[in-house]
Amino acid sequence: MDKLNSRVFYKMYLTNTVLMVVFVGILALISSHFSSKFVLDKITDFNRQTIEDRGEVLEDKLRQMNDLSDAAVASDEVIRLMLTEKDQYISPLVMQEIIQDLKIIRDNYTLVDEISLVDYEREMVINSQSKLSLRETIYRDAIDWEPLSFHSDSGRVSILYTKNWRPVQREADFSIVLEINQEAFQENLFIPFEDLREYVVTGDGAILSEAGLVEELQDGWEQIEGEEYGNAAAGLTAYVHQINGGGGSVAGVWDNAQLRKEAGRIVYKIIGICVAIIAIASLILYFSALSFYKPLRKLKERVSEMKPAGKGEVGRNPDKKENNEFQFIESAIHSLQDEKQQIKEKYEESVPVITQNVSSRLITEGYEEEAFSHLLGVLGYEMRGSQYVLLIAECKNRGEIHALGERLNELIRKDGMEALYFEKNVGQGTFLINTDLPYKNFIEQVEIWKQETSKVVSTWCLSDYFANRSNMNLVYWETVERLKKKFFKEENAIIYGTSAKEEKEGQVSNIKIEQKLLACIKEGKDGESEEILHDFTRELSNTQLEIQYTVFIYFSICSKLIQDLKSFDVALSKEYDEKAVFQELFQGENIYDLEKTTLKVIRTLAEKFQEKEPVHSASVKKAIEFIEENYHRDLTLEDIANEVYLTTIYLSNLFKKETGCTVMEYVTRLRMKEARELLSQSPAIKIKDIAERLGYRNVQSFIRYFKIYYGVTPVEFRRNRKHETHGGKDDQ
Repeated sequence: MDKLNSRVFYKMYLTNTVLMVVFVGILALISSHFSSKFVLDKITDFNRQTIEDRGEVLEDKLRQMNDLSDAAVASDEVIRLMLTEKDQYISPLVMQEIIQDLKIIRDNYTLVDEISLVDYEREMVINSQSKLSLRETIYRDAIDWEPLSFHSDSGRVSILYTKNWRPVQREADFSIVLEINQEAFQENLFIPFEDLREYVVTGDGAILSEAGLVEELQDGWEQIEGEEYGNAAAGLTAYVHQINGGGGSVAGVWDNAQLRKEAGRIVYKIIGICVAIIAIASLILYFSALSFYKPLRKLKERVSEMKPAGKGEVGRNPDKKENNEFQFIESAIHSLQDEKQQIKEKYEESVPVITQNVSSRLITEGYEEEAFSHLLGVLGYEMRGSQYVLLIAECKNRGEIHALGERLNELIRKDGMEALYFEKNVGQGTFLINTDLPYKNFIEQVEIWKQETSKVVSTWCLSDYFANRSNMNLVYWETVERLKKKFFKEENAIIYGTSAKEEKEGQVSNIKIEQKLLACIKEGKDGESEEILHDFTRELSNTQLEIQYTVFIYFSICSKLIQDLKSFDVALSKEYDEKAVFQELFQGENIYDLEKTTLKVIRTLAEKFQEKEPVHSASVKKAIEFIEENYHRDLTLEDIANEVYLTTIYLSNLFKKETGCTVMEYVTRLRMKEARELLSQSPAIKIKDIAERLGYRNVQSFIRYFKIYYGVTPVEFRRNRKHETHGGKDDQ
């Protein structure tokens, strides 16, 4: 190929080579940058997750410490000490019982080395060993400590957990201080990683590592994002996980300077390798292209020879050859190739968008058979199944629907079905699925798909089966309305079209529920009250009323319980006034949040009610005193009524209202308690003598009442007690 004929080829070759080197260099730079960033992000996510896991471990340990603190003040002796005024006498026996209780709690938990009760009013500390003066200990300022605190003394680090108590009945301050076993505290908390160092930080800034206390950890740190901090000068990144209610946090420090330096070196290596590959490929392309350009050179020479002399070309040098035709052919070929490639790219880009738009219009706005058939033809779908079903998926995290839709499309095609799909918005996608499966089997298949995509938190709603596509718009909007009922379902639920019960008309009465719950609170039946509320929630979740009305039902229950217990002079904090409960209920995202809030109110009210001593009227109090002194006699309702100068009917109603039981039930309760003690402690006394001692004229009446009360006859009870004593069992 001579220079004249090869000039255009050389220009094109050099231009393409330079552009390719630049393009590949930029592509290598971008790809290597993002790949290294991807690796760093993965390591960052791993470190952040590691610190969150360690935070959960710390939260669990703090929860155990809180339970231990509650257990330490749960004994009668500690409560009596807290309620007793400073100037009242506290016997040494009570102190010894408190010390013994603290010792039992300490010995039962490896997490605790020592447990102490601090009485600031009496300036004393009671631990599992003895009673000390407050001035002799480090607990003088414990009332101001954070729940979790670290103290250093002679190089030894003490880990302390403090919980403060203040009795409602009087002004006094107490603290429970737990001295934590350091090995047990650090177990599963400080797990070594190569470049990640872990720390525990208290609310007052004290920092603990596996090796001990650390100073000036946060100097030079700047917040990057959320709870992530960095020290650019040192090449360090810190992750912080706050502990809810614990007054502390878990921090992790990652040394990423060396890793970022290695990532930069890899970027330059990748660019160098790519440029070398392009240079070699260009040489190969050059020598290969020489042979391909021979036909074009001949075509150019022939066109030049056949071109007639034009007007005004007289005197032109006949030996000068033109290369305009050659350039024209080359430009025409490249132009056609570029146009073809552009059309192909635009078509490939527009088909998915057009498909989604047309699918959305056909399903949600107006169905047209001709447009639907044409769309199936473009996509190559047959949809020969006998039934259709709509599946609407709504993601909890907006923006995840696209990935979920692609994955679900793959699963549908994998199971031999076909589906049209469109995204209504960034959080909701719709599938029109064609299938021959029976509805029950189809639901089972959908549950399998749900498990396959469980990483994305989403709610799926299925329509009923339909064969006639013309009513597709109606089915879609019915399914959308059904999706709104996810308030009554748990997270990641599948809402079936045929499983939802018909909505009940009218209002749901909750008066009986309020009465049952109030009765359980007054009688101390916590488990029964929780079961009643759970059954009520399950009934409402199946009934599916209006959401706002459902919230109002739970608020009505809480409000009525609070008002009823206030009528019994039960003192409640501001956290449980009607306004605070109303705000918390209306922030609930589903019915289970409403149940959780209501259950918290019930438990708090039950505790407050049980703390309150029963207050009886003078007549009932006098009747109780008379019964306790004379229940061993043949006592009648008339005898008791005459003693308090009331009629039998009025006394019965008043006694039942204030004590929760009838007069004679109270008498029987005392007699049965006395009978049980006599049968257990005095095996020589005859059953007949016990009946007479308790005021029963007829021994059969005593036996009948005893069996009703304890489920066995007195003889069987005594026999069982004798067998338990010989077997070494304690009386329960």
